[in-house]
Amino acid sequence: MNGTTHPILQRFRKATDTLKLGRAFVSLVRNPRDLDVVFSLADALDKTEDVLGPIREAFASSAPGAEGLRNWHRLRIDVGALARLPNGTLGRTFADFVAREGIDPDELFRDRAVTNKDEWILEHLFETHDVWHVVTGFGTDVAGELGLQAFYLSQFPARLGMLLLAGGLLNTFLFEFDDRNPRLEELTKGWAVGAATQSMLGVDWNRYWDRDLDDIRAEFGITAVSKGQVRRAA
Repeated sequence: MNGTTHPILQRFRKATDTLKLGRAFVSLVRNPRDLDVVFSLADALDKTEDVLGPIREAFASSAPGAEGLRNWHRLRIDVGALARLPNGTLGRTFADFVAREGIDPDELFRDRAVTNKDEWILEHLFETHDVWHVVTGFGTDVAGELGLQAFYLSQFPARLGMLLLAGGLLNTFLFEFDDRNPRLEELTKGWAVGAATQSMLGVDWNRYWDRDLDDIRAEFGITAVSKGQVRRAA
């Protein structure tokens, strides 16, 4: 063999990946809050140029995203130190969010090394997900997650976001129809707010921990969040 993958093996791998994707999506429809399923979906998605190229272009078109593509900065979190920051700062609000949601700080990062720009983009999006929750104000219930995914999708071509939205809507239709109004309201709001917000792709949030959350939202043009969502510490 000359180093290229045999066509039959290529088709087999494609079929296997499609099967994994299908199984993960079914699991997502049953339980949209299962993070392991979300990770499985992310891993099963093809990392082809058709998928990653448009995301890379979206990063490159924003000042913070272009900077990130140059220096591959990683998020640094010391929850204990953030909890000692003044009320109302991003860091303090994030620390309160982590405590309230029962998030294990050690699980916030996979701490995987990156060797190219595309790997950095994927790790950056993973690492900053919960920061986006706090900055945008969307909660972690299904409605809030749908809102945040719609926000993502309005800022860049996120195929994973589209899958998560589809799974959440199917879950609503099949199992949680009574919860349709708050879910659709948050989804609609996420799309509208994300489209009106300055791009947050590639932002180095390490520089923002000690800044007032309301000032950060104003800087990016994020409109007021509704009750039930993540709010600044009083």
